[in-house]
Amino acid sequence: MKTIGLLARCVVALAALGGVLLSACTRDISSTSVAPGVEARGAERDPEKGAESARAPTGPGTNLLVVTLDTTRADRLGAYGRGAAQTPAFDALASRGVLFEQAFAQSPMTLPSHATLFTGLAPLEHGARVNGEHRLDERPTTLAGILSRRGYTTGAFVAAFVLDRKFGLSRGFETYDDDLAAALEQEVPQPLSLYRSGARVVDAALSWLEGAAAGERPFFAWVHLYDAHYPWRAHPELDGTPLAGQASYDAEIAYTDLQLARLVEFLERRVRSPTVVVVVADHGEGLGDHGEIEHGHMLYEEILHVPLLIASLGKSDVARRVQALVSTIDVFPTLLDLLGIEAPDQGIGRSLRVAIEGGTIPSLPSYAETDLSQTNFGWSSQRSLTTTDWKYIRTTRPELFDRPADPAELRNLASARSDRREELERQLSALERSMSPARSTGVTLDPDERQRLEALGYLTGDAGEADPGPAGEVPERPDIKTMMPVKHLAARLRWGKARGVLGPAEILSLSKELVEKSPGTLAFRRDFGWALLDAGRPADAVEQFEAAVEIDPGSAAAHYGRGEALHWLGSDPREAERAFREALRLDPAMAAAHVGLGNVLGGLERADLAAGHYAEALRLRPDYPEAHFNLARNLAARGRTDLAVEHLEVAVAERPNWAAAHFELANGLRETDRPGVAIEHYETAHRLAPSADALNNLGVALAAVGRSSDALARYEEALELAPDFHRPHVNLANLHVAAGRWPEAVAHYERAVELRPEAPAILRQFAWTLATCPRADQRDPARAVELAERARARNPHESPLLLDTLAAAYAAAGRFPEAVKTADLALGWARVRDDMLLAAEIEAHKELFESARPFVATTGGRAIAS
Repeated sequence: MKTIGLLARCVVALAALGGVLLSACTRDISSTSVAPGVEARGAERDPEKGAESARAPTGPGTNLLVVTLDTTRADRLGAYGRGAAQTPAFDALASRGVLFEQAFAQSPMTLPSHATLFTGLAPLEHGARVNGEHRLDERPTTLAGILSRRGYTTGAFVAAFVLDRKFGLSRGFETYDDDLAAALEQEVPQPLSLYRSGARVVDAALSWLEGAAAGERPFFAWVHLYDAHYPWRAHPELDGTPLAGQASYDAEIAYTDLQLARLVEFLERRVRSPTVVVVVADHGEGLGDHGEIEHGHMLYEEILHVPLLIASLGKSDVARRVQALVSTIDVFPTLLDLLGIEAPDQGIGRSLRVAIEGGTIPSLPSYAETDLSQTNFGWSSQRSLTTTDWKYIRTTRPELFDRPADPAELRNLASARSDRREELERQLSALERSMSPARSTGVTLDPDERQRLEALGYLTGDAGEADPGPAGEVPERPDIKTMMPVKHLAARLRWGKARGVLGPAEILSLSKELVEKSPGTLAFRRDFGWALLDAGRPADAVEQFEAAVEIDPGSAAAHYGRGEALHWLGSDPREAERAFREALRLDPAMAAAHVGLGNVLGGLERADLAAGHYAEALRLRPDYPEAHFNLARNLAARGRTDLAVEHLEVAVAERPNWAAAHFELANGLRETDRPGVAIEHYETAHRLAPSADALNNLGVALAAVGRSSDALARYEEALELAPDFHRPHVNLANLHVAAGRWPEAVAHYERAVELRPEAPAILRQFAWTLATCPRADQRDPARAVELAERARARNPHESPLLLDTLAAAYAAAGRFPEAVKTADLALGWARVRDDMLLAAEIEAHKELFESARPFVATTGGRAIAS
């Protein structure tokens, strides 16, 4: 297949040149076009042959160092002609190695491009086509795998999460250092772009190289430097340079160059055996040249033209600049050839060894692709073909550029030169047909990683595979060029939410605008649905989530959002249950859907099943605060308050600013006789979200530890916030009873009964006070009887406490036979319930009633905090 692919590229090259002979595709490419300040040196002379040549190192003793520069444009390096560049290490290495002036990447994304570098397969062939959604599966042979089997010690040192081992590039590496414990703090969290500084990566690599260089086996080291990726940071290491104090793209490249210098210096100082050093970028950066600040969605020159430098340390210096058009897909077979290892028959790449050794090679067209616009937004994918003279981009609005006349690719000739466009389309289709497409393999992210990625706008296609259609066909989807303002608007919304600078109204407005401008984008529908839900409009949210489901019925996240909206709407819990179950059918590991289903089942009085789903959510995400919170409420409702407190403690540890979790934890602590600890959490809950509930319960906790005056103040504050809140009235009445302030107590009980006339507990407490008050002027036996009888009528079960209150009311009214009879009934229920203390009280009251005496309290007694 490799031979077929190479032939196909040659055929495409011939066609691009109008059918001229292959020999015309090659030319002398020894040192030319040297950048200012870079010394051009000729090739090493072979005394036996009398001709200039540069023999590549081969054999078991040759080491290999590959340094990949993430997001690095060729035109920002000194060796590629930028006079102001602060890249002395790269430029010096170029002055002693082979620089490829026209090297092009096959993808504008980190994972696909690196997978191509290390397999020699185009993204179409290796399947790892989109960052964060796909992984390199086990089938392709990797460079590390081959070298490991050949006796090399292998180590990789990657800077960013996007190349975490879970994405498949670790295969063949004995050491794969992707530790992000020292990752730099992000102003706006972007999990795929989480990275550690180049200095830390190189520190780890040098530590490993110390041992590798001292060993008997040759080594293969890969060092990945991510710093040039946006957003940029200032580096004190650049003090004293023109870039001091700058947080800019050029400053980040200069900082990366310092790290490259450290690696080269180590090799020259400590490594004696020959070492091949490769420096290559995975892709470039938009910097606004075509409206894209970053990269990923477009295939223009600034994104695909990358630096590629190959040098051999430990041999005589050779300075050479290769002008032929090559691809990063060629790196894999080239390195194996340089190391004297036969490359496997995979991919369309070719070895560049002939050019490295001073010969001539033809320029071959370079293929590139991106599906990011489709997977993220449902817009058109892009495919491109770059030749020496032309650049063709296949998309909904195709583009054609005359590269020599228009190197910045600003004048689209697709309509004016339709003949050339059609010819390049035929060539591109032929090249695609020469490849063996691989089905993309979805990556297994842990649920927390996936939740963070989805929340920030990644994985919006639910890891679905893009479908660009057969070769040569372009489905009718919006083109990124037209939709770039919409993409910028989406970025503004995402960054604004992450930074917390957008209010709910603005989030709702921007979300609505995005849906209006791109109604077929799944992510926009979902985001608008959540914004509507946050705005208290569940019916409208259901409509948006249903539109999302229609766009992609396989989107678990869309079904989950629909379930949440239906649950909040409250009209049909069974339909919400079905939505959550469909989300879990599509994605059993979606912890949030387990929580949502648990909430619905709890509302359907299926508490045990609900608890099971909360527990499953915690198995998937042990630190999931919402799952801990809901499971705690489930447990508390079933009388397991101690366990509930344990889960609530985890919830507040994970989300310290969650007022509801602090409030529920305080309730649990108070109910388990820890009112002193509860006070702190009530205070935190009220500080985070001022509420009458928090103030009222804080008052209850303060009263429980003897701080009655503080409790009274909190109850009164609660009534200032919510004058019609009955609980503070009950609790104030209790405090006044305890202090002997009977008129005040009666007034608050009266108000509580007005607010909650059907509440048995309030009726009972007020009846007890009116029947047993030690002040005769405050007793009202008739009203006490009326209240107690009302309470009994509204109580679903016989209560010994309520019956005893009714008996006391009858006695206060002089109705002693009824009092004795009712006390007997109360005594029986107290014994049935095994409440011996209450039974003893009732028996004492009964003795008074039998002797025609009422019971008069000496304290408030029996007041239950509300």
